[in-house]
Amino acid sequence: MVSDEAKSLAAKADAVLLVAGYDPHTEGEGFDRGFSLPGGQDELIRDIASRNKKTVIAVDAGGGFAMPWLQSVPAVLHLWYPGEEGAPALADLLLGKADPEGHLPISIERSFADNPSRDSYYPGPGSTPDHPVIHLTEGVFLGYRFYASSTVKPLFPFGYGLSYTQFSFSNLHVDNTAQGVVVTLDVKNTGTRAGGDAV
Repeated sequence: MVSDEAKSLAAKADAVLLVAGYDPHTEGEGFDRGFSLPGGQDELIRDIASRNKKTVIAVDAGGGFAMPWLQSVPAVLHLWYPGEEGAPALADLLLGKADPEGHLPISIERSFADNPSRDSYYPGPGSTPDHPVIHLTEGVFLGYRFYASSTVKPLFPFGYGLSYTQFSFSNLHVDNTAQGVVVTLDVKNTGTRAGGDAV
């Protein structure tokens, strides 16, 4: 439940930054997590965003997550797990001192039902508490391969990312060499802000 004090502060603020996400108790190695943000965070985001239209959401997470409030907020930053310098880096991005240059290394689905591994997520028939049986039925059609080969569209596709500037791409070359395929191209910042782009 969102406190009256938090609601009042959000309504009066010029803008709100809400940092949400997971912690070592809700996400980690050796156990699965849900697709929704834990602990009533979706309710908090919806409630605060309804009181201040300039509510920016930053999320600590190691993967995709549901965003039922996405249309109610102007910006979402996926922080992954940024470490001890994460707060200064986030401040630099929000204040425009740095350009967000990253791109998603995964596709984020609209709902858990759209995840290609959904049918392999829970132990199947023949499982016991000491010996879970999980059949991985999706084969090579994981992540972007799944979305490229089906009619299901992700919420945010592999490689998605925004910037404070613009880039042009030219002179694409794909060459077969003894070491393998080499792809080269020219990237030019055509905007008015400093920034880089990971192709």
